[in-house]
Amino acid sequence: MAPELEALSQEYAGSVDVVFVDVNKDESQARELRVRLIPTQIFVDPEGKELFRHEGFYSKEEMLSRFQWLGYPLTQAAASSGQNTGTSEGGE
Repeated sequence: MAPELEALSQEYAGSVDVVFVDVNKDESQARELRVRLIPTQIFVDPEGKELFRHEGFYSKEEMLSRFQWLGYPLTQAAASSGQNTGTSEGGE
């Protein structure tokens, strides 16, 4: 998941905040977020309310689609706008 999250964070900087929690190093945060499986992606609104949760691998393209479905279409960062983001890979 790390490459998917890193690509999402870089390509959509300013539109989305990607926060990675290493549940092996921060067990209290894992309990607070109710993480049962690794990986888990949690989509939250700007106020911190959970909108959607997915357990298992989720591609960058799937995450982008989920943001759109939730009503949060993302805009690519200026530096990334000329890049081809590729085709479906599978992927919070």
